[in-house]
Amino acid sequence: MVEPEEVCRHLLIGLPATGKTTFLAALWHLVESAEIPEALRLVKLEGDREYINGLTRRWMRCESLSRTPVSTETLVSMRLRETNASREMEIAFPDLSGEVFRQQWTERAWSSDYEELVLRASGALLFVHPDQITEPYRIDQADSLVAAAGGEASGPAAGNSAPVQWSHDMAPTQVVLTDLLQFMQVRRGSEQPLKLGVIVSAWDLVEDQTSDPASWFGSRLPLLAQFLECNNLFWSTRIYGVSAQGGDLDRDKVTLLQHHAASERLRISGPETTEHDLTGPLKWLLG
Repeated sequence: MVEPEEVCRHLLIGLPATGKTTFLAALWHLVESAEIPEALRLVKLEGDREYINGLTRRWMRCESLSRTPVSTETLVSMRLRETNASREMEIAFPDLSGEVFRQQWTERAWSSDYEELVLRASGALLFVHPDQITEPYRIDQADSLVAAAGGEASGPAAGNSAPVQWSHDMAPTQVVLTDLLQFMQVRRGSEQPLKLGVIVSAWDLVEDQTSDPASWFGSRLPLLAQFLECNNLFWSTRIYGVSAQGGDLDRDKVTLLQHHAASERLRISGPETTEHDLTGPLKWLLG
């Protein structure tokens, strides 16, 4: 029996409703079913098997997966093997609620358990969703705030004097994510670089705009993209577009269920990937 190499613990980072749980459910089916020949294969699962099986059953039925509540966070550890090699790797994913990351931003603190995960992490997957991005305010959109403060507004919002109470939820998504990554960078120190795979979830929503996930990421989240580029001694980054459901569940459900193999619903775009192999980013992380 081949002994696995040291456990590689990879964080799944993302705000609420960005696709982390759906990715995990699809990944479990893929590595267990061996429907895609080039994908990593499952050797052993450690963790709550019923939890992950329940997620995957709903994924196979094309049912929407609810957000992971903070109270049901779990650690799923998979021992995976390359198809054409004897090497085995154990990869551990803490399925953390998106609310955990939102609380880090709003409360400026994290738990000791999460700190241990950060310090022991070998890499991370950062999830963003095209429909879950809070855009920054442009200068011309600030006119309403100027008018509310008693100044003269010159833009289309002139005359709107209702003040707007700021809240943490109004912060642009790229500001929040940059801050979360800075937390990690400071705590780990410059001597511990990390591989970071950025997963653009629901890629089917935007792939008609561009075939390159990196171009979409740089255009839609320029501050975050520039932060990663300027800190490339700490972050080694690749960008992937992933459709873990294969399409819109309301519009495309009947078509999706007609696939002979559920793994054929998976679509991924990015460096050194094949169309249905969701383990592509993991292969890069394991390196």
